[in-house]
Amino acid sequence: MPTDLLTTTTPAQLLGLLREGATPSPEVWDASDYADIWRQQLDTPLVTITHRPEASEDRGEASTLGQLLDHPAPPGQLVRLLAQYAKSCVVQASDDLPEDVARVLYFLMVGVGRYRCEHDISSLSAEGLAEGLRWAAARDWLDAQTRKHLDDLLAAAP
Repeated sequence: MPTDLLTTTTPAQLLGLLREGATPSPEVWDASDYADIWRQQLDTPLVTITHRPEASEDRGEASTLGQLLDHPAPPGQLVRLLAQYAKSCVVQASDDLPEDVARVLYFLMVGVGRYRCEHDISSLSAEGLAEGLRWAAARDWLDAQTRKHLDDLLAAAP
């Protein structure tokens, strides 16, 4: 994952992708696959998701994404790694994840970082983050527990 991509893509550009849609590219997955892909992500070891060995070192009690989301105050550095991974999947149209799944992960991690860890990992405004969280919550393929996390993050927003 190129570091320059992570540091040069602004929150406004990421929101632009959300609002306008990314440049069309051949989709590897069908939208009907997103629920299964998301459930698989929730059960996947964090080090496998991020492709970064340090994800296994600083995971606290969470070893999967689902456990991290259930954690009341997950490690901020791990939340940052997951947000960076998700952002790179969106910006580069990665084959790792469908863009919509990556966007949900990104907004979740930014919200968790800001409202649970007090570790701001994005310069997104409160309004921009709330818009992203609402967009994520509107995905009909998400499970009930993820929706609850999104609702809790929206309730914590100013």
